[in-house]
Amino acid sequence: MRNLNLADEGDYSCQNLNPSEKESVTLFVTTAPTIYNITAIQTATAGQYVALACKASGSPTPDIRWRHTRPNNRLPNGIEGEFKKGIHFNITAITLEDRGEYECIASNGVPKAKSEQKKTTFIRMNYEPVVTALTDENPEVKIPDGDSASLTCKSMAFPRPSTNDVLWYLDEVLINDVDGYQVDVVHQLPSEKVDPYDETTYTTLNINVVNSNRTGEYKCQFSNERGSSAATISLQIGEREVIDGSGKDRASVLSLSLVTILSMILFSLVH
Repeated sequence: MRNLNLADEGDYSCQNLNPSEKESVTLFVTTAPTIYNITAIQTATAGQYVALACKASGSPTPDIRWRHTRPNNRLPNGIEGEFKKGIHFNITAITLEDRGEYECIASNGVPKAKSEQKKTTFIRMNYEPVVTALTDENPEVKIPDGDSASLTCKSMAFPRPSTNDVLWYLDEVLINDVDGYQVDVVHQLPSEKVDPYDETTYTTLNINVVNSNRTGEYKCQFSNERGSSAATISLQIGEREVIDGSGKDRASVLSLSLVTILSMILFSLVH
């Protein structure tokens, strides 16, 4: 028998007419798993009930497992282990940490090289912006008088704030994209990979010339349909803090350089 399919599965018998004898055999046809249906991408809000389903064919009947692949491999609260077994995967009250990509794995051990098939779906979460100021964990930035400056903030939110929903303030006064200021809004930095969740937004406030009129508390504010949030950066006139690759500040590096120079002078005098 060649080119077997599931229709060929069943009982087969061989009979000898003289003398009359009969033997039977059962043929089982095995096939690799095929996922033919998985829940489409969904958008949910915190506390909502979310139901996922994954259906697969194959012989023997495939086992179905689920796992949370991005942004982490932690299953929702109340589900132990890395995998959830079964066709249905229900999340009673979804949280922000439960959003992301879910992978369905169908497996039946046949054939060994192709005994699994995987497909993914995605749960988006509507949530208000979570904003951070990118200032190396120091909320105060010092820039010499007359120099230029760039202040950057990052937002995580869905839906992403539009360009018109990203605002900058100086001491609670709205900054317009004029008078020595330029506001840039991008969804990814050149060094980063594309955000698979469409949640990241960056904004940079470029200040052409820093002077006493442009020091104070700068606030970057992001808004979407769920709400708004902001972060603050204090800009003051002063010497820039320069850190070298070893983690030493400029003063330490300068002191070390002076010691090195004095040592070289003494060495040359002695020799």
